[in-house]
Amino acid sequence: MNLFTHLDADRTRTEALFDLAGRVAPRAKLLTVRLPRRRD
Repeated sequence: MNLFTHLDADRTRTEALFDLAGRVAPRAKLLTVRLPRRRD
């Protein structure tokens, strides 16, 4: 069934997205913390 294949691909893509977000989040957090200090 095409639907199940699509759902499975979607889930894999979402998991990859969360994995990427998890790796990028700490850097983004550091950036957000540093930006206000630089602006002040």
